[in-house]
Parts: sequence; C-alpha cells; structure tokens
Amino acid sequence: DVVWLPHLLQNDIFRTNVGFVNTGETEARVQVTFFDTSGAELAARSRTLGPGAWLQLQEPFSRIAGRTDIDAGYATVRVQSGQGLIAYASVIDNRTNDATAISMKR
Repeated sequence: DVVWLPHLLQNDIFRTNVGFVNTGETEARVQVTFFDTSGAELAARSRTLGPGAWLQLQEPFSRIAGRTDIDAGYATVRVQSGQGLIAYASVIDNRTNDATAISMKR
C-alpha cells in the first residue's frame, strides 16, 4: 500500500516534519521516500514501529536528503508490513512556528 504526502517544503521560509502512527496491534514496517520539485528521488528510509508507536522525522529533506531548497517536494510512504499505519506531514513557518498539517493521499 502506498500513500503520498504532497506540498512539502524545506527552505528559508518553511520546514517539514514527517510522522507515522501505528494504530495496529502488531509491528509495522514503513518505507518513506523523499522527492524534490522535479520528481527526482532524494532519499529513502525504512522504519519499524511497534503497536501503538509514534515516530516523527524532523526536517528529513535537510537532515536525511541534505537539501534546503525544496519549494514543492513530496514523499511517498509504502507500508511494507503491518496494518493500521497513518502517515502525516507538517509544514512549519520558520518565523512564527505555525504548522499546517498534511494528511496522506492515496
């Protein structure tokens, strides 16, 4: 199962965090892949979450992909095992720290 997290930014004005929640009763494994504005793949990471676990990747475009010039990036999230996984992103204004939630899209 693959979902999308669209409209992600990492630049001087905004930053993005990406998170996952395992609402299932068994362990879940997820792979997240980050893309720039042109659709070029920047980086991919897999993580395992126990039942009821929550994980948030802080500024993955910067910290994982090494990019701070993302004006319209996106991420795909593939559930490799488990059920009940929820993915989200938050785009945060660097000046005010106000966040906008980005829900997963199929």
